[in-house]
Amino acid sequence: MSKSSVSITPFAEIKIFLPDYFCDDDERVTISNGTQLVSKEQRQLFPDYADDAIIPHEPWSKLSDEQKKTYFTQEKITTQNCSRVVAAVKIEKDVIGLLEDRNLAYPKVLQLYKKIYQENSGNDAFREFTIRIINKYALKKDRLQVLGLYMSEEIDCFTSTVDGQSNKRMGLHVDNWDGAPLSKKDVSRNRICINLGADDRHFLFCDISVAKMAYYIQQKEPNILYSDEVQNDHHFISRAFMAMFPDYPITKLKICPGEAYIAATDNFIHDGSTENKIYPDMVFTILGDFSSSTE
Repeated sequence: MSKSSVSITPFAEIKIFLPDYFCDDDERVTISNGTQLVSKEQRQLFPDYADDAIIPHEPWSKLSDEQKKTYFTQEKITTQNCSRVVAAVKIEKDVIGLLEDRNLAYPKVLQLYKKIYQENSGNDAFREFTIRIINKYALKKDRLQVLGLYMSEEIDCFTSTVDGQSNKRMGLHVDNWDGAPLSKKDVSRNRICINLGADDRHFLFCDISVAKMAYYIQQKEPNILYSDEVQNDHHFISRAFMAMFPDYPITKLKICPGEAYIAATDNFIHDGSTENKIYPDMVFTILGDFSSSTE
């Protein structure tokens, strides 16, 4: 096989851990038909996308029984595997109740949404909520960073993240919270991101690490990662990978109200999605070293 003909069969380097009570939903996890640049028609609907933004290529397909064997794992997140496992978890009712009982979660009307946005900073309920989440799900507490509440009225979008500098929607991307080089991306922190909105949202991700992407890029085009600077440019690597392997699928994980995903977003391509949402998007996020259960 020549270098230019290198192809990849999806193999799920990044696995998914789901509690047993999630597994009865056969639409909980779906996969795309690859990736694509935002089309001219899509850009007319969503003009705030960056020029180089890449999104999943529809349609979405359910996993076959054989694919489930590849994508899922029974291995819970630990300090050793937290960069290689994405988990979903349902937050305990008494913890969510700290917010829900005070009308600080699941807003369905704009007035309530704005009230929560104005009152969350320094709010005792959010402070106690944060402590309970950390105590329940943090494997250790020396690398915590509370990003807090993110809210947006911009819904029904393919992807959700907006670049703070350009104010443009980024599309699928890799985070760089820890500023780690490529060789250290796999020991970056993960995050717990809790859906406090009134309807489902989705976590999108590519199940290959940035380091593995760089490996496949070099197999196909040996000279493209020509310097140390480029080799550690996660933005360049992620864009190059999706351009070279546009058929490689994106995984979509449904996160219902009161649920959370846990993922090391510095280590692989990802984004949130508000497609088909009716109500405002609202999530609460903490960076650190989290597991679906520390018990």
